[in-house]
Amino acid sequence: MKLKFVSLFLFFTLPLFSTEAPLTHDLDGVEITYTYSDGGSYNVKYTPKGVLYRFLSGEAANDWWGPFPYKAYKTENGEYFLGWYEKGYGDQITHLVNLKTKTLYGSGIIVKKDRTIEHFQKAKIDKVTGFKH
Repeated sequence: MKLKFVSLFLFFTLPLFSTEAPLTHDLDGVEITYTYSDGGSYNVKYTPKGVLYRFLSGEAANDWWGPFPYKAYKTENGEYFLGWYEKGYGDQITHLVNLKTKTLYGSGIIVKKDRTIEHFQKAKIDKVTGFKH
């Protein structure tokens, strides 16, 4: 039920954002390494074909996932609000990235064979490469 609610929420609210600001491709070519508050570390690359990421710790460390097409907005505060759907897996991921404060907020519905995980954490950005704006 929660998954249906989140899907409906995203379906009806994302079009509202599209009238506010155009989508941005500022992050294409950017690579970010970050660590969540629980200690999980990730590396993410934004490309014209989509977002790719890998776990730097835990199971499946260093295996790249993606590319998954993503959409991004640059907020009036200079943050990047972006999200993607992992077709074939069922995962829906959203990030709010602030490159000035080196902070990332991550939210996701992660679908596993036997359960669904609700992800909602803050991360410290450890490294950024390729950002030119």
